[in-house]
Amino acid sequence: MKKQELLAQLIAEYLDPQTLEQNYPWDISRLLIDGSKVLGLSHQEILDVKSATSAFSQNRLLRSIVRRRLSSNKQDYALLYWIIKDWGGISAFKSPSESQKNLERIDSFFSCLESGDPLPSELFNIIPSLSKLSSFWDPEKYVIYDNRAIYTLNYIIYKANENGAGLKYFPIKGGSRNKMITEKPIEILIGKYIKSNFYPEETAYYIYCDLIIALNALIYPEHSDEPYRTEMLLFTKIEIPFREMNGKLDNLKPKLRGKVKNNQMQKVDGLSPKQKYYPIQELLSNALSEGMTTFTVTIDELNQKIERIGKGQLPAVAYKYGVFWGNDYASKTHVWKTAWLSQGFVVANTSGVVNPQRSDGDPVPVDGVVTFQFVKRDDIADKKLNSSQLAKELEIDLETLYQRIQNEIKSNTPRYFSIMLAAKGALATASELLSSTDPTDGFTILLLMGRLDLTIEFLVVNNPKYHPLFSESMLKNAKLRIGRI
Repeated sequence: MKKQELLAQLIAEYLDPQTLEQNYPWDISRLLIDGSKVLGLSHQEILDVKSATSAFSQNRLLRSIVRRRLSSNKQDYALLYWIIKDWGGISAFKSPSESQKNLERIDSFFSCLESGDPLPSELFNIIPSLSKLSSFWDPEKYVIYDNRAIYTLNYIIYKANENGAGLKYFPIKGGSRNKMITEKPIEILIGKYIKSNFYPEETAYYIYCDLIIALNALIYPEHSDEPYRTEMLLFTKIEIPFREMNGKLDNLKPKLRGKVKNNQMQKVDGLSPKQKYYPIQELLSNALSEGMTTFTVTIDELNQKIERIGKGQLPAVAYKYGVFWGNDYASKTHVWKTAWLSQGFVVANTSGVVNPQRSDGDPVPVDGVVTFQFVKRDDIADKKLNSSQLAKELEIDLETLYQRIQNEIKSNTPRYFSIMLAAKGALATASELLSSTDPTDGFTILLLMGRLDLTIEFLVVNNPKYHPLFSESMLKNAKLRIGRI
């Protein structure tokens, strides 16, 4: 059986393609009418929109309308902007009139499509947005590289690979506004992350479009000229791979970033309603009152909430440097951290947010999200650390451990461990990693590779001389992770 036929068979088995038209949820009738001036809708087209029998029919109609407009002028920037911002819901994407860089990105994207050139990183980083344009410009050749669709497709590829297909996966860029993707990354189901198992970013979009076209011809042979059907099907079925991973990710929650003083939550007074970052505090307070201990929010939403109280936006450093999202209590100037620390939350993960290459004038990251994790105040024993000599021995052992990881794991070396060692020292690094109830991504990689012997948990548990350096709760966390309890 050909690999494409195997994928089509699995899609039919797991996703039930015949349910697409009645299950597609994106109702846009009001959106089309409100945007009729930008779209240039005729009176008859407005009537057609009103009489559309389903959300799928509305979107099918929209494609034909927009395609006609763009066929005569693919540089209709007002229309292109409407597709991304209004139809696509990417409100943070600034219009070309507001951002020269976005105009250049759109032009460069279309230029690459026409020439077949690989997509540079700057374009692939925002491919979920840009591909919305190509899917309307030429819907028979291009589809939307939506992270939700990619998530589901990677799951189908994973199922095919269980049968020995040996297929590559598609990279998911820029994080996602969808909490299913951020809470249960598909890479965990796949297994250890190896870059060579994924298509290169510069060609992934072209390969994806070709694959969807081929699959659509097999799944919907009577609509072979509408590959967006298969893309929409993948989009609507994200709950299937999400549900598949229930119970499989207990040890794969986001790692704790930043320094928590003395390895425990400290009492921090909250912000007043007049302060700039109060909306973040309010958001987390409401989440906690609803029983949520993990909360994921887009950067765009945080910006909007701050704007509504007349305090501007998040500063450019929030999108450029990870230190902005740290959890340190010691700083007297980083008052924004009070917004989450006062509510018992820490920043557990950021995705698609931080990039040191950003310029101050760059737009808010389209798909940037921040995940906050509630941390119970742990009664950590108020022990004084043993002699500096013992801490020094730990430092030597951890440096040796990292060298072993580099030599024996190579391409999958957990880099965050070395960064922490260099920035904080051995004892602070070990204390922070062991104080979190959630293992790091590095631990997860080693666990999946069957190399628990290279984890810091294994080192500490099997060297009783180091036990006085850590609280009982830290030692318990370490033992639980390596199966000693």
